[in-house]
Amino acid sequence: MVKETRRVDVKQSKPFEDKFGNRIVRSAHKREIEKKPELSKSTKERIRSGKALRVPSNVYGRNYNKISKIVDLDELKEKGYIKLKSEGFMDLNFDYLREDDQGRHIIAMSHYYKHPSGDMIADPDMELRIDEEMGTIEALTYQGPFGYQEVYSRDGKYVNPKLKKSMNSFLSTWLTTIQRTEYLNKRAKEYESKIQGHSSEPYEIIDYGTTGKKQLKIGKKYASGERGTGKPILTDNPNLAYTFKNKSEAESWLIKYDKLTEVD
Repeated sequence: MVKETRRVDVKQSKPFEDKFGNRIVRSAHKREIEKKPELSKSTKERIRSGKALRVPSNVYGRNYNKISKIVDLDELKEKGYIKLKSEGFMDLNFDYLREDDQGRHIIAMSHYYKHPSGDMIADPDMELRIDEEMGTIEALTYQGPFGYQEVYSRDGKYVNPKLKKSMNSFLSTWLTTIQRTEYLNKRAKEYESKIQGHSSEPYEIIDYGTTGKKQLKIGKKYASGERGTGKPILTDNPNLAYTFKNKSEAESWLIKYDKLTEVD
């Protein structure tokens, strides 16, 4: 007996954006900017730029946090294509495809290998939709060695809820696997050489107490942030240094510091 796939009429159900208060949250935040002078300059800029202040704790928010640590989304929008390499693993490809009518970004993330016949086989290739305003990312399509699947119908009228859940769960597992490979380590080494060339001092990520947290040390100084703005700066005082949850957070700070100091 073949089980029929349940199809939900998107027009009759709440759209993905509205379910999480999309647009409403942003406009409400904007109205509060002038009412709250204690908000930092960086926080106000983040609100005006349309980026999320708080990322949802669901799978869409968790995946957004994960992919933000793997690839620089602003760089991807600018360049259109980014490839990350890691010895022993297939190349990790990112393509910027388009912006939809609601200002969300559609990208592709993929692994490809060369078949003996000469064909390039996706393993896998996924289209993803990023909503920076809400701090979410959602899987739209999946292409692998054995077929192609899409969450939404081509005309956008129908969604497959079961496939939507399983595909975003797979994306979560895939992103976690990527984070455990050498892709991130290679990026850190590239930034290490840039930082060394700029400051003539190596950097190191050191343990902070017994909590498992990390501190970032460049030469004799520590990674910190400017009071009020959070701008990445260096400090001589270890008591004013940032503590990071893990190595990836420390690497993200390096990326921001690298951009602000204009290291070539």
